Amino acid sequence: MIKRLVGVRLSSFLSTVKLKKTGGGKASLSWPKIILLSILFLCLGAMFVLMFTALAWSLGILMLPLGLDGMYYGIFMLIAFSLVFIFSIFETKSELFDCRDNELLLAMPIKPSDIVVSRILTVLIYNYVESAFILWPAVIMYAILGGSVYGVIGGVLVYLLLPLLTTSLSAGVGYIIAKIAKKLKNKTVLTTLVSFAFLVLYLISYTSFVGNFGTEVEGESIVFSEIPVISAIGSPAILNPAYAAAFVILSLGLSYLAFRIISKSYVSIVTVGTAAARTEFKGERLVKGGRIRSLVLKDLRRFFTSSTYMLNAGVGAVFAIIAGGAAILYSADIYAWVEKLPILDGALAPLLSAALVLMASMTMISASSLSLEGKSLWILKSMPLSGKEVLISKALSHVVVSAPAMLLSSLLVSVAISASPIDCVFIVLIPQAANIVFALFGIILNTAFPKFNYDNEAQVVKQSLAGTVAMLVGMVYGIIVSGLSIALAVLFSALVSEIVVLILNVALVLGLYFILVGPSARRYEKL
Repeated sequence: MIKRLVGVRLSSFLSTVKLKKTGGGKASLSWPKIILLSILFLCLGAMFVLMFTALAWSLGILMLPLGLDGMYYGIFMLIAFSLVFIFSIFETKSELFDCRDNELLLAMPIKPSDIVVSRILTVLIYNYVESAFILWPAVIMYAILGGSVYGVIGGVLVYLLLPLLTTSLSAGVGYIIAKIAKKLKNKTVLTTLVSFAFLVLYLISYTSFVGNFGTEVEGESIVFSEIPVISAIGSPAILNPAYAAAFVILSLGLSYLAFRIISKSYVSIVTVGTAAARTEFKGERLVKGGRIRSLVLKDLRRFFTSSTYMLNAGVGAVFAIIAGGAAILYSADIYAWVEKLPILDGALAPLLSAALVLMASMTMISASSLSLEGKSLWILKSMPLSGKEVLISKALSHVVVSAPAMLLSSLLVSVAISASPIDCVFIVLIPQAANIVFALFGIILNTAFPKFNYDNEAQVVKQSLAGTVAMLVGMVYGIIVSGLSIALAVLFSALVSEIVVLILNVALVLGLYFILVGPSARRYEKL
């Protein structure tokens, strides 16, 4: 039964490559499109593997000759744990407690524990895939650089157990949030606040815990000083007996504990225990508005009344504000960092504006807005609205949510580095232009690969083909823009770098707009 339930959950991702015909049936994507998608995923995967392989090589050649094997693995374990935990914390809650078929499954002769196991295993499989892009390059590069056999075996052990630890902790946080939400009247707003509170608390604790990598610059060489805490974290990977045993016990023990606690309370959490509160009708004056404005307001209401949608698709806006605040708090550290790396002296403003582009890529509202219409799509299509109006409204909803956060972050960054008026203008304009790029790209993808049948909204935002591609392409684009900004600033000047990057983003906005009002609008009409 568990195997069948997990198969059902995983098949939801593949169902995205089915498009509805106008007659109501389903047709698979053509082979050329499937091949192109496969090439896209392979290229994106290869880029992430190359990125972490380069990081593993650069750290390995410095640390391994000094005997800092534990610190080498500790850094990668912290990176893997942090990225996977942040990306799975909200998804785990939605997968476990917010699925539409929870009560239907509980009404069938299926053990609640089997449902819990299948849901956790689904998230665990995704976490193993994400961890592989980070940990396997570290293990392979460790072996290539002459690391010990114990370190290679320990690296494999870490890959097998670290996702268990991450999943159990994210499931525990999701369980606490679900228990709190069960007792709340305004579940959406308060659940969102509680979830963000957990996330901010984690980020603050992580930053305080890790500190820095212990690098010191002497002349033109970088000297690594060992940080005992990070070395202790990586000790299981080099099979230190005490640390390895503690890591195995902690990973397996927390996984079993999370399963037992969630299974015991699962039925009471996912079933409705209180009667719905009565709503008093209040007559209000109707205000006439434009069609696109009305559609934008409708999408904004959906966004701000769905904690799952906000937490998964809008987290980039929150991270952008946090990044801006961090730039103010650590402005002295930023200048000290630039002094240690003089090559970045003239590239600071372009680099930080590119970093905000990367933050903007983490907002994926438009990439799932059409799919979230779900079975109510017919209502939207029955209205006298063109495909152009519908798709533009969904892109605008993305911009309305993300633009204020990006503007605030840009202003904070400008103040932090005492940017010149010209640099300040570009630090504001470049992230805003990129924000429009991601809004248009997301709705174009969602129109091409809609997913109207889903059990919970997290499946659309995090597990759908459109959401996955939007997230990966956005991150890769942010990395490319960062590299381009630094290269142009070093080779020419910061002004040249900023002008070229802004022109690039504006050109993409224009190109994507014509795709949106042309092929994408026609595709929407055929859905």
